[in-house]
Amino acid sequence: MGGELDSWEKLYSYLDDLYTKEAIDALVDWMDIVEYEGRLAQPDADGGSIIDWRTAEVVLTDDAETQKTYDFTVSYGDSTETLSFTFVLENDRWKLNYPLGY
Repeated sequence: MGGELDSWEKLYSYLDDLYTKEAIDALVDWMDIVEYEGRLAQPDADGGSIIDWRTAEVVLTDDAETQKTYDFTVSYGDSTETLSFTFVLENDRWKLNYPLGY
C-alpha cells in the first residue's frame, strides 16, 4: 500500500472518517490486508466489482434517531441484489457500520 497508508494506525485513521471500528475490522479482514516486511499490503488487490451503483434504487428502511438503514437494489450483469447498509451516529458523525467491499 502507498506511504499514506503504510501502517495500521494510518489505515484505521483514514477509514475512521467513514466507518465504525467494527466495519474497519471487517473490511481489513475481507480485503485480507496484511503486514509484510513492515508495510501493509493487500495480496490479491485485483478484485473488482461488476455491481452498477449508478442505477441503484435506494429505500430508507430504518429511521431511528441514532441509526439509519438503507436498502440498495443494485444490478450486476443480468441479475439484481438488495444490499442493506446501516449508518450509526458516533461522536456527532454518521458512520457506515458495514464494510463496502462491493
